[in-house]
Amino acid sequence: MGGIDLYAHGEIAYAFSVAKRARAGKPRDTGGPYFEHPLMCTIYAIEVGFTQPSLLIATLLHDVQEDSLRYLITAEVTMEEVRRGDTGGVPKSELVNERLKYGNSILIAEEFGTSPAKIVHALTKSKGMSERTHVEKIRKGPAPCRPVKGFDRLHNLRTLPSDNPNRIRRKVDETRELFMPLFEMGAKDFPGPGERLLWLINLELERLEAGLREPTPEPV
Repeated sequence: MGGIDLYAHGEIAYAFSVAKRARAGKPRDTGGPYFEHPLMCTIYAIEVGFTQPSLLIATLLHDVQEDSLRYLITAEVTMEEVRRGDTGGVPKSELVNERLKYGNSILIAEEFGTSPAKIVHALTKSKGMSERTHVEKIRKGPAPCRPVKGFDRLHNLRTLPSDNPNRIRRKVDETRELFMPLFEMGAKDFPGPGERLLWLINLELERLEAGLREPTPEPV
């Protein structure tokens, strides 16, 4: 992990362990273990040049809330030696008072500090929330939540099943219409890595669109 603060390695390793245990045994709808998704998103983040520990931690944990709200309490994490004993400088009493505001993302705040918690909170799509409302929530959230959403969307696009052109078209159109403005904001917020991420997303959209234009082979 070149360029990443060595003192942050323990927290990132702990987030890795928590995320893996939270999704143990759960498959993705495209096949394969679900943990592959947050892991690949984090690899993308490092590959394009993001080194901020809070962003990498949030990338590992970005969708855990939606499926395992009490994962930090129930997961039997064995990496106690790498756990940080504070809450990012925020008193426990203040965190408790913030529960109504941040909901279950407070569990992340208690373990990793408030910065990753706020990123994950902005990314969490509540039950019944429309996609447009979710996009607006991300737009108003802290700057790192936009590239994290970009990693999420990039991996989802790269793993779309090739035998479902209707789904591919829907996801491509949704990405261009709703999410690209967020990713363009991310490129401005994080010159360099954010711009490289935007380029990769555009490249993937073009690849998928080219596939949709290809004629369907005649059955033999």
